[in-house]
Amino acid sequence: KAKLLDDRQFAEAAAIDYLKTTGIGRFKAVFKLKTKGVPQDIIQEVMEKRWEMADDGDSERAVVVAQQKWRSLQSKKDWSDIKKLQAVARFLAGRGFSPSVIRRILDDLKGS
Repeated sequence: KAKLLDDRQFAEAAAIDYLKTTGIGRFKAVFKLKTKGVPQDIIQEVMEKRWEMADDGDSERAVVVAQQKWRSLQSKKDWSDIKKLQAVARFLAGRGFSPSVIRRILDDLKGS
C-alpha cells in the first residue's frame, strides 16, 4: 500500500514537472512514467487528472516547440518548406505529440 502511495505521488509530481518545464506531449509523458516503473492504472489516473487540467493540453505546448523548431530551420536555406515541415513533424512526434495535434500545427505553419 505504501508503494502505491509513493508511485502516485511520484507520478503526480512528474506529470506536473512535465507540464511546466518540458515541451513534451502526453504520449512521451506516459512513456517516461512507464520507464520509471509506475503502474499503468496510476499513470492513467494521474494523466487524466493532471494532463487534462492543463489549459489547452498538448496543443499549446506543441505550438510553442513547433514554432521554435520552425525558426531554427529557417537558417537552412537549401531546404524546401516541405522538408522543413517534415522535420518539424518528426520533431513533434519524437516529443510525444499526437498525430492530430501535429497535423493541425503543420497546417498552421503551411499557412504562415
